[in-house]
Amino acid sequence: MTPVVHLDLERGWRGGQRQLQLLLEALARRGLAATVIARRGAPAAARYRGIPGTGVLEAGGRFAALRLARALPSPKILHAHSANTTPLAVLARRRGDAALATRRLDRPASPFWLRRLDRVVAISESVERSLLAAGLPAALVERIPSAIDRTRRADAAARGALRAALRRPEGAPLGLTVGALEPQKDPLTLARAMAATPPDYHHAWVGDGSLRGPVEEAARRAGSGAGERLHLAGYDPDPDRWFSAADLFVLPSAHEGLGTVLLDAFHFGVPVVGSRIPGTAELLEDGVSALTFEPGDAAGLAAAIAALARDPARRAALAAEGRRRVAAYDIERTADRYLALYRALASARRR
Repeated sequence: MTPVVHLDLERGWRGGQRQLQLLLEALARRGLAATVIARRGAPAAARYRGIPGTGVLEAGGRFAALRLARALPSPKILHAHSANTTPLAVLARRRGDAALATRRLDRPASPFWLRRLDRVVAISESVERSLLAAGLPAALVERIPSAIDRTRRADAAARGALRAALRRPEGAPLGLTVGALEPQKDPLTLARAMAATPPDYHHAWVGDGSLRGPVEEAARRAGSGAGERLHLAGYDPDPDRWFSAADLFVLPSAHEGLGTVLLDAFHFGVPVVGSRIPGTAELLEDGVSALTFEPGDAAGLAAAIAALARDPARRAALAAEGRRRVAAYDIERTADRYLALYRALASARRR
């Protein structure tokens, strides 16, 4: 198998890094070694290094990463995992090499560098449509969905401890969001919505970011005790345990490529309330697999939360449909598709 070099220069640990970690682990189980060029000192570098068969080269920036990639022997496959590494995959490619990129957002894409790749992977229908709308030929684009590790099990023992820490006895409704406190996730709409949710409804947001202060202030200004009922729990390296404590999951995002945290909620059997955006449309069918609302509509979000907070039967029905749908997003299936793509690109380059 032609060696694969993965490019990831992000500074933090978010969904894209988690997806690369899952892919590397699944490929390692298939006996495929890999090299990752990661940003020096980033948390991702340490996590990738702990994966069997994975070598990590650290770079301080794009130029250093380019030098490292070009110095590696050919033939190889260069796989970019973020927008800032897509040009590197093109520029580092030498005779006999192949280059591809995984596109995770359905935002407008500049086709300049993407057209120069051997393949562009879209993680969802929405991302694929955005790439085609940008003028990329259909033959260049392949859809391989993001995925999760479906062998994980909820930590039932964490439920009591987490709910006690938030002073939420059994029967008192608790919502959950796992995500960065950044504009893309739109935590401000949730903060404003809290005032119109049932007075005994509390919500835990697991994650940190630049909007922490504005979210706290928005919840205080919303009134009805929203400031005390919205708990900003901060970053947790083990967010899975929170799903065991929650009665419903909320994702108020302004945009998503797919929203893999929704797959987590489905997997753990937590019913979902989500914004009605293109990236999540293939997962969230209103009234069937989730309750949805227009992005930015605080009143609509509050109404959806209220509808589920007092209706255990409806929550159970949505959770059952979510569990059914998540079966199509297993990392083992996604890894097999990437492996087939790597082999096809290597074969085409040899020819």
